[in-house]
Amino acid sequence: ETQLESDRRLIGRRITTLRKRLETLNIARANRRKARKGEFQAALVGYTNAGKSSLLRALSNRDILVENRLFSTLDSKIRKVDLGEGFEGMITDTVGFIRKLPHHLVASFRSTLEGIREAN
Repeated sequence: ETQLESDRRLIGRRITTLRKRLETLNIARANRRKARKGEFQAALVGYTNAGKSSLLRALSNRDILVENRLFSTLDSKIRKVDLGEGFEGMITDTVGFIRKLPHHLVASFRSTLEGIREAN
């Protein structure tokens, strides 16, 4: 077996392992979404560095990273908030959008787009 063949085999195994891990994560995320069905859900959507995390921090009274820099939020965060008069809801802080997003990065925003789609 040549070094190239050995490397290809090892890379193939690694790709298979990573695909299985991604599928496990996708299933877990789908189960969490299913558990939230029936609850009020909203998503904070906007361009990067627009103040979405600051708003979620104020609404949820939770310690959420807030920085004045692009892409300080790298994955969507969901927090339970008190809506008043005994009502609660879930608010998703999404990754900020950028203009002219390269097509090869669209898949990276999958969880953000799912969070937006699930919002009431």
